[in-house]
Amino acid sequence: VHLAAPQQADQPWRAVEGDAAVVAWLRRARAMGLLTTLVLEHWIGPSNIPAGDRIMGTAVEGSSFFKRHAQAAAHAACLARMAGVDLLCLGMGQGESLRTRAAQGAANSPANSPVMQARAAGWAQVLDAAGGAFAGALTVARNGARQAEEFEPGESLNACAISLYGDLSSKDQRLPADARLLEQRALKALERCSQLALTLEQPLVILPLA
Repeated sequence: VHLAAPQQADQPWRAVEGDAAVVAWLRRARAMGLLTTLVLEHWIGPSNIPAGDRIMGTAVEGSSFFKRHAQAAAHAACLARMAGVDLLCLGMGQGESLRTRAAQGAANSPANSPVMQARAAGWAQVLDAAGGAFAGALTVARNGARQAEEFEPGESLNACAISLYGDLSSKDQRLPADARLLEQRALKALERCSQLALTLEQPLVILPLA
C-alpha cells in the first residue's frame, strides 16, 4: 500500500486513499496471512516529481526537505503501527536525497561536503522520527542498483529495498519494448541488488516498478 500525495483533479488515475482506508486495507491483508509493506511517497505538487529526486544544491535546501520528510515519516509510522505492518518504507523515488556519499570514482560532491553532511543528518532525522512511533522494520527504497553504493544510512535499516524502474528504463524513463532486453536489464540489476543485500546482511525487497 502506497501513502502518497492527494489526488490531482486532472489525474484521476492517481487516486489515493485516506488514512482510515490505508489502515483498513493493510489490516485486511494481514488477516489474509499476507506480509505487508507501507510505502511513503513524498511528491511535489501537481508536477508529480518525487520530492527527494529534486536537485538539492545547498545544505539549506536539503535541511528544508528532510524537515518536511521527517514529519511525513512520523505520520506514516503512526499508520504503520495502527495497521501492524511488517515493513515501513520511508521513501521511494528519492534519487537525489539518497546520494549521501559520492559514487565510486566521482570527483565532485566529496563525502565531507556540507550538502552530503546535510543529507546524512537528514536521513538520521527521518529514521528517528519514524522509529519514535513504529517499532517494526524500516527501510528506504533505493532507485535501483545504480544507487547501491551511494546511500550511507543503509547499514542502519532492516531491509534492502530496491525500485528497479531506473535500472530497467531508458533515459526517457520508458521501459524497452524488447522483452529480451528487459530481461537482461532485470537479471543484471537483480544480481547487483542481491550482492548489496548480502553485503548489508539484510533481506532484499523489490518494490513495484511505478
